[in-house]
Amino acid sequence: MTKTPGPKLRAAVVRMPDCKRIPIQVDAATGLPVAGDNVWLITSRSPYKSVETIMSDVSVLSIIREWAEESRISLAIRFRTEVFLSDTEIKSLSTRLRAKKRPCTGSDSEVVCEQKWRSRFDFTTVYFRHLAAAYFVPSSPYHHSAPFDNFIDAWSLHRPRKSSHPRLGLTAEQRTRLLMITMPGHAENPWQRRNHARNRLVVLLMILCGLRLGEVLSLRMQDVQMRGSFPTLDVRKRAPDELETRRIPPGPKTLGRRLPIPGEVAVALNSYVLDHRPGMPAHSQRQFLILSREGQPCAKETIQNMISVLRNSCPMLKGLVAHRLRNTFTDLAQEALKCSPLNRQQGSDVLTYMGGWSPTSLQPARYSQAWLDLTTQQIMDSIHNHAFEA
Repeated sequence: MTKTPGPKLRAAVVRMPDCKRIPIQVDAATGLPVAGDNVWLITSRSPYKSVETIMSDVSVLSIIREWAEESRISLAIRFRTEVFLSDTEIKSLSTRLRAKKRPCTGSDSEVVCEQKWRSRFDFTTVYFRHLAAAYFVPSSPYHHSAPFDNFIDAWSLHRPRKSSHPRLGLTAEQRTRLLMITMPGHAENPWQRRNHARNRLVVLLMILCGLRLGEVLSLRMQDVQMRGSFPTLDVRKRAPDELETRRIPPGPKTLGRRLPIPGEVAVALNSYVLDHRPGMPAHSQRQFLILSREGQPCAKETIQNMISVLRNSCPMLKGLVAHRLRNTFTDLAQEALKCSPLNRQQGSDVLTYMGGWSPTSLQPARYSQAWLDLTTQQIMDSIHNHAFEA
């Protein structure tokens, strides 16, 4: 008898009365919630993860479900009977997690990047542990059984290794080119003229202030203080409110912070707020700083498309994505700290604060690795050259 395939899943976002967003799984054909993992997502994942992360979780769950259906595997039965995935099945699922769900515009690759593959793999491991907790009775001898531990060990052997390539910012030549052609009115500026000032400001906030794209789009007018000798902007974590109409509200990924506004950013900010923003529809009713041309809070997709247009218009900027601007900020910060009177710990604390990371985060070291590799190369070259001097 042919097994009837289960429903294909997609993610839906439910807006609660308190304006909080709750992502859930729904049937892609009917839009109705499906039985299964929604309770786990809502109770165990949503309270601690961002909306975007839960949306990604649902996407991975749909991959796992589609793979299981095609492989004629019932994960529920496998976990109840303690007959877990074979090595061949493990390899098959790991390969499926690497594949793109759909083609991406402008990319010939059929697989996701290693970082995304690793993220999918790690979530699948968490999901397997959830299934174990759901189907193993605590008093049963199968609870935390050796077969399950052996299965997790075998599964973990296929985890994608971390890339040896560090997070790279733009080179000095790329940075100079970027800052030149994004100036409003520049002959090679690829954007529509009405978006020049806004897009220039977005680029500067990421490359000179180190903001993530979500942080840029979450800024409100009240977060920017231009009066006085030291203009500042506040990156804030906010509770959901009715002003936020976007399906997935952008915001800080980790910690908020107050940052001084550098000179060129202040110039771009004044130009945008005083000269360009007032011409947008209903701008006075919008509390968000970065607006669409319709006067609505700007969507992340709009800025990602803006970066894509810039990347495609300038061969030197091939491979540019929004987050690479933040990587560039970290490189610039490391150069500045090298010349500062701060000791190593103080410099690390400053970099951690500016990046919005927690004091225990390992991200500052990851972001700094490319700069460290380059500095090491320069020092080694200097040692070599001095050794052969007459």
